[in-house]
Amino acid sequence: MSTNITEGAAEDSAMSLPVLVVIAVLITIMIILTMGGNLIVLIIFAKDKSVRQFSDCLIVNLAISDLIIGSFCIPLYAPLLLTGNWPFGHGVCLLWLVFDYVTPAASTLNICCISFDRYLQVGHPLWARTNRTNKLLVALLVIPWLLPALFFLPAITLWEVGQGPIIPENTCFLPYNESIMMLLGGTLIEFIFPFIMVATFNILVYITIRQRSKRFMKAVTAPATAGNNQNTDQAPEPKKGGHSTNNANKSFQQDRKAARSLFILVLTFAICWMPFEVTALVSTICGGCVDLVLFEVIFWLLWINSTINPVLYPLLHSRYRRAFLNLITKKKNRVVPLPAATSAVITTT
Repeated sequence: MSTNITEGAAEDSAMSLPVLVVIAVLITIMIILTMGGNLIVLIIFAKDKSVRQFSDCLIVNLAISDLIIGSFCIPLYAPLLLTGNWPFGHGVCLLWLVFDYVTPAASTLNICCISFDRYLQVGHPLWARTNRTNKLLVALLVIPWLLPALFFLPAITLWEVGQGPIIPENTCFLPYNESIMMLLGGTLIEFIFPFIMVATFNILVYITIRQRSKRFMKAVTAPATAGNNQNTDQAPEPKKGGHSTNNANKSFQQDRKAARSLFILVLTFAICWMPFEVTALVSTICGGCVDLVLFEVIFWLLWINSTINPVLYPLLHSRYRRAFLNLITKKKNRVVPLPAATSAVITTT
């Protein structure tokens, strides 16, 4: 995601040594957190069968895209930010740009697919129970990668074929950096469309839960009202009614938690992506009028989203919390076999 930033970095890289050290440390911490958090999600998926459901595969797809950002996109950008020079050559530059645009876009579209799946479960549970098939799963896994790849891969790799050399040696930035139409197309794929869809699904989930809440309250108050109008000799059946009420209450609580988690995802997504997309377009239109330092800070919010994503799921989903705790507990309780001599002493005593 290097619209004007990498171009500006090559022109203005005079930073003092203490500043360089602090930035390098922060980048290293961010790489470790991004890779570590997403690796934990993948390890939990591989080790624990309880988190291998339909929706968990979508979470794994998101973790893979965020892991690529932490292990490839951020590390290759660090030398350019710190030194002002791109040391890897033109070919690697184009490869990095493809990953740097396709992968974050795939991450946002994965969030869109997760939100869509959550809406199906909450709004249309019967349909979801019978139609969440392997074909639908494959489609939701492939589309987040295919859609941005169809746009960014040819645009980045073939732009200089028709326009001639654009990216100078020892630097790396988007070849169509000054094309407003291309930037708008990329913004549509990586932000506008996903944000509208995620926000829409979240609103629909909220509306569904509100309607379910009203029905639940009516179901609870109706028996009590009817009971007051009946003869006291006619006793109700508390076990059956209580059981159904408890199930309705449990379902309502689960849906409310799902809506809260979706709201946090949408809010995090908006905070991390909207400032960059708006600033990038403004900077392109006004010819680089945005301060480079401010642009750099806003730019890093995009990658911070990939650092935050794996934290949201263990915190907001009880299944992942349980799976993570089970993984830690198994490692702590792993029995280390005693040496032969020690075991013999224990046996004789």
